[in-house]
Amino acid sequence: MKATLERILSSFVTTIVLLLLYGFGLAVATFIEKYHGTAAAKAMIYYSPLFFLLQFLLVVNFIVIAVKYQYCKLHRWGLMVVHTSFIIILLGALTSFQFGEEGILHIREGESTDQIAVRQGDLTTFHTLPFTVELVKFTLTRYPGSSSPSSYESELLVHVDGKTRHEHVFMNNVLDVKGYRFFQASYDPDEQGTVLSVNRDVAGRNITYTGYLLLVIGLILSLVGKNSRFMALSRRLKEFRSVAQSATMVIALLALSVSVNAKEETSSMLDAVQKYAVSPEHAAKFGALPIQSHSGRMMPINTFSSEILRKLHKSDKIGNLNSDQFLLSLLSMPDMWMRVPFIALSNKELANYYDLTDGECAYLQAFDNKGDYKLQQKLEEAYNKMPAERTRFDKDLLKLDEQINIFHQLINYQMLNLFPKEDDPNHKWYAPGDDLSEFAGKDSMFVSRIMGWYLAEVQDALQGGDWSKANEVIDMISTYQQAKNKTLDISPKKIETELKYNKMDVFRQCKKGYLILGGLMLVLSFAMLFKQQKWMKAGLWIVGIGVLAVFLLHMYGMGMRWYIAGYAPWSNSYETMVYVAWATVLAGLLFVRRST
Repeated sequence: MKATLERILSSFVTTIVLLLLYGFGLAVATFIEKYHGTAAAKAMIYYSPLFFLLQFLLVVNFIVIAVKYQYCKLHRWGLMVVHTSFIIILLGALTSFQFGEEGILHIREGESTDQIAVRQGDLTTFHTLPFTVELVKFTLTRYPGSSSPSSYESELLVHVDGKTRHEHVFMNNVLDVKGYRFFQASYDPDEQGTVLSVNRDVAGRNITYTGYLLLVIGLILSLVGKNSRFMALSRRLKEFRSVAQSATMVIALLALSVSVNAKEETSSMLDAVQKYAVSPEHAAKFGALPIQSHSGRMMPINTFSSEILRKLHKSDKIGNLNSDQFLLSLLSMPDMWMRVPFIALSNKELANYYDLTDGECAYLQAFDNKGDYKLQQKLEEAYNKMPAERTRFDKDLLKLDEQINIFHQLINYQMLNLFPKEDDPNHKWYAPGDDLSEFAGKDSMFVSRIMGWYLAEVQDALQGGDWSKANEVIDMISTYQQAKNKTLDISPKKIETELKYNKMDVFRQCKKGYLILGGLMLVLSFAMLFKQQKWMKAGLWIVGIGVLAVFLLHMYGMGMRWYIAGYAPWSNSYETMVYVAWATVLAGLLFVRRST
């Protein structure tokens, strides 16, 4: 019996079965979370005794395998560290469950509290914080012309250790006090109170992060370690092919880590608006105008239009229109675009509930025959839920609401911050649809009328084909910007570089290059396992040079992004993925050099 148990626990088959069960459990939890919320997923899966038993068996399995196959004695440090990292990650999860605190802090304006409500099954208990939190003011910002919230913020005073800290908590700004983390979660219906989610899990978080770090180190050791399985396989391959050929397979596999994803759909309504496409040359001139983003960064309209189109349509083109043509078409023909089903919608349940077009919907479909906003009731319910309690339906509803409101702002000219106000203390630029009462005299007349004039010229050009007058109006806007901007340094070279960066679409081209060249390398490398010919070896080196060229283009694109933004290009999730892809290919190239 003991021998049988030991044989089962030390088997890699057991590892695979346990991991499959673990993955199945996570998939079921995701399904439960989508339809019943995070609390239900925790109760039924994550915190269930069976799931803990499964994780315990995984830990035992990892330990028994490491002992049986003598990873330490055989200096197989990569596998040893990987197995250890899994154990530490699971230990971190257990620590979070056992000692971590999750609760809710509800507070009204002008009041203070040191109590958080902690849910334990069907019971709610109150825990006392080692400090007091006072709500000075809660601010809810709505999309212009809409009742949907665009952001909400809590202004707080934290009284801790005899001192008072003035803090702000909003959607992407977290407050840390003595190991407690506060997140903006929800608010009271009368907008006079705030709901913050509270988490205290210093030990569990640090243990888990340590496990992730060890996992990365273990994976690296598994590749380059002297006694790793990978290096052993490399030594065996030397018997019937050269080291250079085996190493190219590494690059091929690394290059295949980047994939291409594209989507292009059209409709009859879209065909109708495409008949009145803006001239590409004029659209490019329009796209070169600088504007101020919501965050205060100066950028060309071309960048803004690309971001907007990806947000609404999940693509940087729509039909045969580029992003600048799309934006100008939308501004000059809003009535037509309201009926075009181009707003991306992936949730079929949401589409069926509101009778929207599956896959893509039109702006007008979000309103009923009376002009009332169909999403309003469910939106209010979603915003009043804690983020952890929101279902997939709620989350996709919030995304759709954001898309609808972006469209609404665009057709009301409220996002194109084209006009600087001379000597503005906040260096703010204004959009044509903003409150322009701050401007006076000729400036007021110019900023309030120029957009209408420009779009009228665009509409005339769409009918007659003469873009000279529309070009003149763009020149007038550019002249006004240069004359009235006294506070912000707008570098024409940076604008030009950003336009070049957008046009080159560096990283999309790199993905295509890595995929094609990596595939060729893989095919040639496997072919040489069976029969070696000189042209194959030459082909591998040529393709390898191609990979190096794509890698240099990748690095050039990162450098451009660094120059444009003014900071290192790994400050958000997208930039981090680009950087990781670059570092992965670099590791492959260095490994080839070492192997040869």
